[in-house]
Amino acid sequence: MRKIYEEEILKKIYEIMRENLYLGKDIKIDMLSKFSDLDMDELDIVEIAMDLEDEFDILIPDRKTDKMKSVMDLYVYLCKVLGVKKVLNVKKVLDAEIGSGEINSRFEILDL
Repeated sequence: MRKIYEEEILKKIYEIMRENLYLGKDIKIDMLSKFSDLDMDELDIVEIAMDLEDEFDILIPDRKTDKMKSVMDLYVYLCKVLGVKKVLNVKKVLDAEIGSGEINSRFEILDL
């Protein structure tokens, strides 16, 4: 298995969410975005999880997706499953906007 970096995980989450939810570039998504604030229902979350499973060749059990309420929940879970030992500090992640397609390189890294 190739090494996965935390920035890659976050970027892929944003990309898949934007694609699956048909969100315009005017809609800002960050780590603190709650699924309910994005009008996501259980099916939306499952579809995004399935796409992430395909992308990273992992399995995300339904019992895990049922507990996820935000981008942060999904991100932290993926980091754990993929063996990423450090995660991006949410205070710095607020600068990472889904429409930009880039992750700010000023992120502080926290140990998991």
